[in-house]
Amino acid sequence: MTTPQPEALPAHPGMFAALAAPNFRPYVSGQSLSLIGTWVETVAQALLVLKHSPPAAPSTVAPRMIRMRGSFNPSG
Repeated sequence: MTTPQPEALPAHPGMFAALAAPNFRPYVSGQSLSLIGTWVETVAQALLVLKHSPPAAPSTVAPRMIRMRGSFNPSG
C-alpha cells in the first residue's frame, strides 16, 4: 500500500497571473511578432549588403550581426 503524495505547488504561483488579463495576451503576441519582424529585416538587410558589396564588406556587416545576436536576453 502506498501513501498518497501531496500535490507539488508551483515554484512561483503568481508567475503567469498576467495572462489572465484580457489585453495582455494580444499585447505580448504583437510584441513578439514585431521582434521577429525586426530580426528578419536586419538579417535580410545584412544579406543584401553582403551580396551587393565588394569583398571587404563582411568586415563592416559582422559587428552589426554580433550586436544583434547579443541584444536578446530573456533573463532581463
